Parts: sequence; structure tokens; C-alpha cells
Amino acid sequence: MRKCSNCNKLCPDTEKFCQTCGLPTSVVEETDGEAAVNAPAKMKKTGLILGIVGALALIGALAAILLIPKMRKGDPMHRFFDAQEHFIENESLVKEGLTIESLMCGEYEPTVKEVSTDAELSLDASGLKIPMPEIEGLDLSGIDLSDKLSKLSLFFQIKSGGDESRSGLQLRYNGSPIISAVIDKTDRGFAVHIPELSDKRFELSSDFLSKLMSENTDADGLDALTQGVDVKFDRVADLKKSYEALKKDYEEIFYKGFAVEDFEQKDRDCALHNLDVTVSGCRLITYAPNGERLASMLLEMAERIKTDKALSDHLLTLMEKYLGENGMNLMLSALCSNCDIKLGDNGLIPVFEKLADSLNKDRDALVKSIDDSNFIWRVVTHDDDVIQQLVGYKDGSVYFEHYGENIFLSARDGDNAFEVKSDLKKDGSVLGGKINLSTGGDNKGGAEITIEGCDTSARSALGIPCGKYTIELSAAEGSSEAAKLGLAIEVVKNEKGGTDHRVAITGLDELGEDLPERIAFDLHTTDKDSNVSAPDADTVRIESEEQLNGMLEEMNENLSGVLMKLITLLIF
Repeated sequence: MRKCSNCNKLCPDTEKFCQTCGLPTSVVEETDGEAAVNAPAKMKKTGLILGIVGALALIGALAAILLIPKMRKGDPMHRFFDAQEHFIENESLVKEGLTIESLMCGEYEPTVKEVSTDAELSLDASGLKIPMPEIEGLDLSGIDLSDKLSKLSLFFQIKSGGDESRSGLQLRYNGSPIISAVIDKTDRGFAVHIPELSDKRFELSSDFLSKLMSENTDADGLDALTQGVDVKFDRVADLKKSYEALKKDYEEIFYKGFAVEDFEQKDRDCALHNLDVTVSGCRLITYAPNGERLASMLLEMAERIKTDKALSDHLLTLMEKYLGENGMNLMLSALCSNCDIKLGDNGLIPVFEKLADSLNKDRDALVKSIDDSNFIWRVVTHDDDVIQQLVGYKDGSVYFEHYGENIFLSARDGDNAFEVKSDLKKDGSVLGGKINLSTGGDNKGGAEITIEGCDTSARSALGIPCGKYTIELSAAEGSSEAAKLGLAIEVVKNEKGGTDHRVAITGLDELGEDLPERIAFDLHTTDKDSNVSAPDADTVRIESEEQLNGMLEEMNENLSGVLMKLITLLIF
């Protein structure tokens, strides 16, 4: 049995949040007699409290519906935040209708969560003129390896979803397999079967792999840094309730950092200089922070999070959901290594404490840094659509314009140390245009990215949108002339079925005399579910280094025969 920390309502063990008020519940231990005797009195008192709370909640809900819109009608601060929420929801290129709330509640689902397809990767080596390597006793000078390499291909079979996945891999020559493998990943670990090297299927457990990795990392081991970290929530419904509870805790503190006088509103025409258009009837709201007010809010927020296990549980659950368990552990390990801390049962509390301590070192310096930043944030709306955003500060700026199909974005940091400008067009799900990036100082260089017909609604089985992407890189090499590299990617639906991915790299010869001018790859996905199946072989479980070495020795004995077959095909 669990009990609500707010209204004392008893809830089933499966409910981590109260169904009445939505706040967290905790496990309670009761004797059978005490529970039976006290139940009627508790229920009567609780019922009275719930009646009062319910009435207040109803009045509050009516006030929110009827009064707040009228209050906000002349309130630039609330209009500013409403515009930002609207901006995030409508301008996301990741997913239409994406909001901060949907992310924080765990409702956002990646575009490609499961993959199931067959794919073949080949090298277009024509014109490369690659000589055969020298082998003692053989005259291979007349053989051009380029044509031979073009006949080699890698055939993939991919089937993944949830915690399990299975992959098939074949190295083929002129369509015939030379060596193949089937790799299974389960919640216990992963297994590999390479029939050309062994008739057995070897399974390596997760425990053995973790031990092996720990022994080959630094003294503590990366996993030791995050040992004891537990992810609490396993349902989106629980994450949503957790978010609402956190919102109640932090919303009041957050708004202490802002006041109506920090915002200035003007109604006038707006010139979108980069899009070369003037829009009439716009609303401009500019925010300039008050250093004392914002610093007080940040410090109060820092003190609040220092002991907030609920916030830690929420963030850890989101990290695991969006990054996966391995991605979460990798990020936490990197964070711990950089901050010189260890996590444990308290989750992210040590990180919160370090952040709070760094902010609390010098309050006056924090206020001064805010005031000296010359920070300004302006949003321009037209018919409730955000058509311009400007974030400016002492050493840089971020500028955004969107009107009709046209999108412009620029960002600058430092004295031209970093600058990016984009001029894009978005027509429904199709995006196109150019992005220019440049760096200054001692490392002058840049890139120009051209996007043609990127269709986010038409993707290959790997989740890549159809379209053409061209990238041209330039980097200084201590002279006025910069070496240039080009990368072109084209993703198109094949008339006979599936999707073709063409990748070409140009300008390699400028990096070195022995390099070709151009190299290209072709990848074809079937866009149909893969039929990769589990191998029919006896399974040997690997749980020690001795067993691992035995597996490698057995495979190594047959490897020479496979290599000789490959060499023979390339020579003759």
C-alpha cells in the first residue's frame, strides 16, 4: 500500500502518484488491526479536506479560464512566454507540434524507433587506379585493384526494436558471400555466429562484458562512477504526473526572476531585412533582464534543486528514454569524469550540489555578469505567429526570421570567431536552401551546406529524409589558399523499390598526392522488413576470459582460409 504525501489518501502499490491530487505517494507499513480501526475516522477527515480542496481547485480553475486571459491581454511578460511556447511548437524541424511539455513528459517519440530492413553497401572504385599490394613471389603489377573492389559489397540485415535486435552481415564478391555473421542482442547480452569460422554460436553475457570493460578502463572504471543510479519511472503516465508536480514546485520560483517592467511592448510594422519584406500590424516584445531579480531567482532555484530527488528521478528517466540505457550511462560517466564526482543512490543530487555551490560563490559577481552581458531578447509576432526572434548579448547574437515559406537564421559568437547564416525555404514537409558557416581568428575556414528537396515525410528505412545534401568544407593550412573538401549525399526512392543512398567525397587529392580526387559509395535499402533469422547452431556461453580466448583461437584457425579465398578472388 502507498500513501499520498499531500492528502494522505491510500493508493495501490502500483500507483506512484495520487489519483486525487496528483502528488507523489510513498510506501506505508501498517499493522492489520491499526489499519482496520483507524480507517473510518481517516476517511471522514480526508473526505472533508478533499471537499474543501476540490472546491478551491474548482474556483481556481474558473479563475484561470475566465480571468487570466483578460489579465494577459495587456501583459507583455505573459505574451512573451506564450510566444516562445508557440514558437517551439511550430518551428521544430524534428517533429511537427513538438513542445517542451511533450519532451518533459516523455511523450516525444523519435522518428525511427525501430529499424527492420535489408541494405547493401558498395564502393564505386572506378577511376581510382589502385595498384595491388606487393606480395613476394608474385608479379601483380598489371592488376588494377579498382575494378575488383567495385565487386565487393557489404550486405546488412537489420532488425531492432526495444531491448532486442538481430543483425546479419555478409561480405560479398560479385554477389556471392565470402564471410557472414549473425549477431543477436538480448537483455542478457549478445551472441555471434560466424559459420565460416566456427559451427558454434557464442553468447557473451552482459555481466561478463561489463567486467571485461571495467578491467580495461581506468582504475575506478566508468561504470563505477554511476554505480547505484536507478531510473524510477517506467510509464509515460508517471512521467506526466511527475512533470506536473515539478511544475508546481518550480513555476513560482521561476517567475520570481521576471517582472512586467522587464518587458517592453510596441505595436508597429516590422521590416524583415534578410527576407526583404515588411510586415504590417506586428507586436514587438523586448525583454531585458534585471540582474538583481534574475540572480535571486537563480540562487533560489539552485538551493531548491540541491536536495530534489524528484527532479533527479525525472531527468534520469528522460535520459534513459531518449538516449537508451547505454547512452545515459555514457553521458553520466562523462559528466562525472569532468566534474570529479560520483553518483549513487541520490542520483543527480551531487551534480545539483556542485552547480549550486558554483553559483553561490559570489552573488555580486553573478549580478554584475548579468548586467554586463547587455543581454536582450526580442520576439515579433503577427497574427499570433512568431516571425522574428533576436537574442543579443555582449559578444554575439542569434537572429531568426520566418515569413511564408522563407526561413533565415544567423548566429555569431565573438569577433567573427564563429558565424552561421542560413537561408531556407519550408513548404509543408519539404525543406531546401543554403547554410553558410565560417570561423575566424587563427583557424579561418568554413562550410557551405546546400539542401535540395529534403522531404521529412518521405524517408528511407534508416530514417534519412529523401533529398540532396551538398557540403563544401574549406580549412586554412597556414596559407592564404584553403584546401576544399566536398561531400554530396543523395537519397532517392528507387523505381524498382527501396531507397538508394549515394555518398560522394571530392577534393581528397588536395589533402595528399597519393589520394584520389573522388570516392563514392552506394547504399540500397529494401524498405521492407528484414527476414534475418536466428542461426541453427549450438550455443556456447562465454563467462570467463579463458573461454573468450578459446573462442578467438578457434575462429583464428579458420580465418586464414577465408583470407586466402578473398585474395584469390582479387588477384584472378
